[in-house]
Formats: sequence, C-alpha cells, structure tokens
Amino acid sequence: MNSNIFKTFFCLLIIVMSCKPKVYINEKYSYDDIRKLQRELPNYFREKRTGKFLYPKLGTTINLKKGLYNGEMSIICNKDTLFYCEYLNNKPIGKYIHKMSYVGLDTYYREILPLKPKIDVGFGDGMFNEEHQKEGFWNDDFGSGNYIRGLKDGEWIDYYFNDVGAVTTKTKTVYKNDTVVSKIVLEVTP
Repeated sequence: MNSNIFKTFFCLLIIVMSCKPKVYINEKYSYDDIRKLQRELPNYFREKRTGKFLYPKLGTTINLKKGLYNGEMSIICNKDTLFYCEYLNNKPIGKYIHKMSYVGLDTYYREILPLKPKIDVGFGDGMFNEEHQKEGFWNDDFGSGNYIRGLKDGEWIDYYFNDVGAVTTKTKTVYKNDTVVSKIVLEVTP
C-alpha cells in the first residue's frame, strides 16, 4: 500500500517538474558578442526550441514555445526599457514599448525582434487587445492619441518631420475609424 502511494506521488512529481519551461541563462555574451546571439536565434526558431532564454549582460529576455515568441520579450539597457512586449504565438498582446531608435541600439537588435508574422508596429508604447490590434492611448512614431480595434479614433496630436529629423509641423487631427475628420495646424517651425 505504501509503495503504491509513493509511486503515485513520485509520478505526479515528475509530471509537474517536466511541465515547467526550461530556463537557459547565458552570461558569456556581452555587447561585443551581440552578433553571435543574432546568429544563434534563427537556430532556435528552426529547431522549434522551447524555454526562457536569459542574457543578463545584454539585458535581454526571450520566451519561446516551439520556435515561436510566446510570453515576455524584453531588452533593458542601463535600467531603461528599450523594448518590451508580451507575445502569443508570435503576435503581440498586452503592454508594448519600443524606443530603441532613441538610444541608437536598433542596429544591434533588429534581427532578434519578431518579424513573422510581419506586424507594422513601429516605435512607441501602448497596449494590444486580444485580437492583436492597437487599443487605447498610444504614443506612436509621429503622434499620440487613441486607437479602437486597431484604428485611429478621436483627437490626435501629429508631428511632421523634415529630412534631418526635426519637427516642422505640429497638428491636432480628429480621426473617425482611421479617417481624418478635421485637421488644425498648431505650430510650424521653419
């Protein structure tokens, strides 16, 4: 009788322990080794790897399930979040932050960011809904305002830039289902 209870407990323990995702911690990579990580990641996708991949010296966390982004992906540099997103089968869901162009690290990390399926999200921060569409207040590349089911809706402040990246025009635009209803120029910089 006791041996059956022990065997059952042992089997349950093995099942529970095998269900946890494996955590891979790689402390050998530094910023000088970012190219090695960029070459290594396509192998993870091809091999359909599953687990949580931590690169503490690079400030990078990647969660994969069967070769797809699933869970958190984040890049943190000097206590500043450069990229953060929750994924479900390679599609964003929940909180999103992408401000790597600000720091200039986009050339290092562009190859590890999810590209399939291609979702044109760009730089900014906001939230994604369950259908993987922008929802609520967003700070985008060229302005800030509200999204409803992935469409611009309501009052937006839009910025227009010249060739060297300086803001030349600031407008207040009212959108309805991603269509411009009205536009007022607030500021023009020569």
